[in-house]
Amino acid sequence: MSFNRDKACVSEIIKRCSCIQENRRYISSAEDFVSETMAAKAVIWDLEHIGETANHLSDDFFKNNHEIKKIPLKNMRNYLIHDYGHIEPLVVYKTVFTDIDNLKKLMEQVKI
Repeated sequence: MSFNRDKACVSEIIKRCSCIQENRRYISSAEDFVSETMAAKAVIWDLEHIGETANHLSDDFFKNNHEIKKIPLKNMRNYLIHDYGHIEPLVVYKTVFTDIDNLKKLMEQVKI
């Protein structure tokens, strides 16, 4: 049995989405990302990890699953890593409370 990198990456992204869904219950507002609560730090770490993992998905993966876009996944990671001191809390908050649910659902339905 050979290693399927795309399958492993999808599994990891789903796991990170689940972690975010679990930890976001401790986040009450966008300001939690400014005050750097433990839950907010955990969520940001998982967002970064999702972006890094998405970078390892193959081009064929994105061709076969056109509803999932590589660039926004990578951009969020880069935004958090490189602009951490200047992030807009509402952008992160929206991602955590809207986009993650959509991403997880899409990842659970991918064709590999």
